[in-house]
Amino acid sequence: GGGYAIIPLIQEQVVEKNRWISGKTFTDIITISQMTPGPLAVNTSTFVGLQVGGIIGALAVYFAESPFHWFYISFSRHIRNPHMSWKC
Repeated sequence: GGGYAIIPLIQEQVVEKNRWISGKTFTDIITISQMTPGPLAVNTSTFVGLQVGGIIGALAVYFAESPFHWFYISFSRHIRNPHMSWKC
C-alpha cells in the first residue's frame, strides 16, 4: 500500500494514456520524489503537475490533494482515540 501502490496508476494516466510526459521523465520524477521530504504520491503528483503545467500546474495539484490529507490527519486521531479532545 501507500505511495508506492499509486505510482503505477499515475504512470498509466500521465505516460501511457494521455502521453503528457515520457517514461524517462516519469522515472526521473519518481527519483526526485523519493529524495524529497513528504509523501511519495503527493510529491510525484506535484512534480508531474510542475512538468505538465509549470508552477500553476504544481499548485493546482497540491491544493487539489491537500484537503484530503488534512481531513484524514484530523479525523484519524479521533477514530483511534474517540475520547481525545478536539483542541490541538
